[in-house]
Amino acid sequence: MKKITWTIVGLVTTLIALPLILKKDLKFTGREYDGESLIANLFANPVTFTDTDGKLVDGYAVRYYPGTEQLYSKASFKDGVMHGPFLSYWDNGQMQMSMVWDNGTRYKNMRTWDRDGNRLKGSGDEQIAQIRSMDKQLGNDMDELEKIKAEFIQ
Repeated sequence: MKKITWTIVGLVTTLIALPLILKKDLKFTGREYDGESLIANLFANPVTFTDTDGKLVDGYAVRYYPGTEQLYSKASFKDGVMHGPFLSYWDNGQMQMSMVWDNGTRYKNMRTWDRDGNRLKGSGDEQIAQIRSMDKQLGNDMDELEKIKAEFIQ
């Protein structure tokens, strides 16, 4: 009876641990760009990004919190649009958001966390709203972009 119990415990433990062991880290490949130097065409659909030479971004861009070496975000691009993994971090180093972009038009596998590392719940839009309310700089940046688009359209 003890052997059966330990066998069951071993199998359950393996089944629980296996996804954690096999979990692949998001991979960023290609040329690395300074995320602050990219130029975004907000009116393209999907939004496209070019480098300082006017070429479409192909690789990944890295951004840091101003005046620090603290990573803010890392995003993959293909042919100028967000495609592949995207990660962002709180200023305390905790993971803020993780998702995978698909040709700049939609994302999947989105996960978000608060500053203390607690997972946020809700739909993608609800999670983004929560992050925006907690990250004032991001919220202000997104508000400013929406304002610019609205002024341009009028």
